Amino acid sequence: MSEQVPEGAPGNLLPRRGFLKVGLLGTAAVAVGGVGLALRGSVLREAPAAGLKCLTLREYSILAAVGDAILPAAGEGAPSASEIEVARVADDVLSQVPEEDQKQVKLLLGIFDNALVSFLFDGRMTPFTKLSLEDQQRALLAWGNSRVQFRRTAFQALKGLVGAFYYGDKRTWKRIGYGGPPDVSAYRIMRAAEREKEQGGLRAQRKLP
Repeated sequence: MSEQVPEGAPGNLLPRRGFLKVGLLGTAAVAVGGVGLALRGSVLREAPAAGLKCLTLREYSILAAVGDAILPAAGEGAPSASEIEVARVADDVLSQVPEEDQKQVKLLLGIFDNALVSFLFDGRMTPFTKLSLEDQQRALLAWGNSRVQFRRTAFQALKGLVGAFYYGDKRTWKRIGYGGPPDVSAYRIMRAAEREKEQGGLRAQRKLP
């Protein structure tokens, strides 16, 4: 089982509530996304052995693809998002948050892999999950560098979501040079010895005439 990053270390388990509340433009994009869902299908991944608690298989597959595009494998100490099971962990955590937060994440994933939304913004009628890894990374950059606030906010939300669950696993800490929480066992042993010495001195004083 993976270990979560302690307080103060890279990443929190879930970005703050309301991270997708970006105003009228965001609402409009979500509405357009609903219209275009039938134009192109998503590439589905195999569901976790234990099943899904919150996300649909499509949403899970989109999040897994986004995770691998943002954090692909990069050698020893840098596993891919899929190797850390980011989408599965996200599904588990999202199942425990308020329904409003779940809806926002689901909407974000839906529009991100929507062919019509991609066409309107980038002139591309191919869902994100059907792109090559290189094209997926280019698509992410287009969202992140867009002049449209909604796109930038959506990208940062996805990046934050993936990063939070990815860096919550100790196997990824080497990737950013984080050595993990300090080992305080030696300090505890030293303090215990000091307390024992102090208590021994007090006992000796009590025995003096």
